[in-house]
Parts: sequence; C-alpha cells; structure tokens
Amino acid sequence: ADVIGQPLAYVSEIYQEKLSPYLTGGEQRAEIVIGEGKQAKVFEVTVSPVSSLYKSQTSLSLDSIITLHDITQRKEAETALSRRELIMSAISLAAEQFLKESTWGHNIPRVLEKIGQAANVSRVYVFMNDSDEQGQIFTSQRYEWAAPGVLPQINNPNLQRVNFREAGYQRWEDHLANGEPIYGILSNFPESEQELLKGQDILSMAILPIFVNNLWWGFIGFDECKYERHWTGTELEALHIAASIFGS
Repeated sequence: ADVIGQPLAYVSEIYQEKLSPYLTGGEQRAEIVIGEGKQAKVFEVTVSPVSSLYKSQTSLSLDSIITLHDITQRKEAETALSRRELIMSAISLAAEQFLKESTWGHNIPRVLEKIGQAANVSRVYVFMNDSDEQGQIFTSQRYEWAAPGVLPQINNPNLQRVNFREAGYQRWEDHLANGEPIYGILSNFPESEQELLKGQDILSMAILPIFVNNLWWGFIGFDECKYERHWTGTELEALHIAASIFGS
C-alpha cells in the first residue's frame, strides 16, 4: 500500500526505465524483460490511463494503472516448442542425408551443425564405443560441431578411448547402456565427473545414448558453454529422436 500513488521511480528505477516508453497517456499493451540471464523475467504489461484530481477539484491530471503479469514460464514453453520444431526439421534433413548415400559418415559433421544450430547449443558431438577382451567399455569422440567462438574438442586426446569406470563415469555407463540420458547443470554432477568436463568450459550438457541393432553403440552429446541451461522435457524428447537417427 505504501507504493500506491507514488511516482514510478519510487517503486523501482529499473521498472521506470522499462515502462516509461509506454506511459504516453493512452492504452498500451507490451512485453518487457526485467533482469538478465537466468534471473530474467518476462512480463505482460497493460497500461490503462485514469483521471485523478490533485490539490483542487479543477486541477485534472492523467495517471495510469499499470498491470504486470509474469509470463516467464509461458515464454519458456513457447521457446522450447519452437526449438523442438527446429530440431525436428534438422533431424528430417539428417534422415534424408543418411538415406541418400551408403557412405553416410562424411555427412555427419554437416548434420551435427544443423542439429546444433537448431538446438542453439555450443557443441554437438558423437562418441563411439568399443570394448576389450575383459568386457571393459571404452568410448572415443569421432565427430563434432562447435559454434563460432567455442573451442572444439575433436583433437582433445583426453576424449579418446576413455574407460568409463576408470575415468569416474560409471554412472554414465550404467544409465546410457540402459537407454537413459545423462543431463543437467555440470555443478550438480558428481565431483568425479566434473574435472574433465570443466576443462571444456561446459556449464550444462545433455547426453543421449545411440543404439544400433539394440546394442549400445555410443552417444550423442550437447554442450552449453554460455550459461547454466535447464533442459526441458520437450527438448530432451527431440534430442532423443536425434540420437535414434544415428542408430537407424
């Protein structure tokens, strides 16, 4: 109640800066963003002019009622659906490329680029598994696309013939072999997994298993190096379909 009738700057200088362009004396509807990064909020703004009396009944001035409706979750859902459509379009292109040629391996970098751009990620890559006589599973990076300004890892020797168990990635082997994804913010991963990944500037990642003839062949991974990204169910569903294309 203390802010009712006060100048907008009294409530918040940030809100004043964002809302001032819409205080023109007429009815206004708009969307504004308050904050930055993961703290940003999207508001639907309605500005309705009202008449009020000040000092005397003959002194008529025009005030405004400003209504803010937080639509952040709705906008995030819309973005996720739009991104899914882009990913599905890239997957459709990938399927066409793979069907056109029997030697589809050389098409993978171009396909990864399309999927990476559609998913708006920093890197996309494919790892392939192999095993030794004792049945230990190793994995090696075979293909990669990196966005402009992101350091590629395709020549990183630490990503070749990685023993899941010895490297501290038993959790990955267990989940991926059972068809389950690994995803989340890196700081929430077990400490044994973080050292190698931090060296690649990864903040968030999503790893989806690739199966060929019902056997775990490897995985496709998506890195986010710009911010701590929360992967939505809609995005993961599309990324899972992308993984299935490589195993078909």
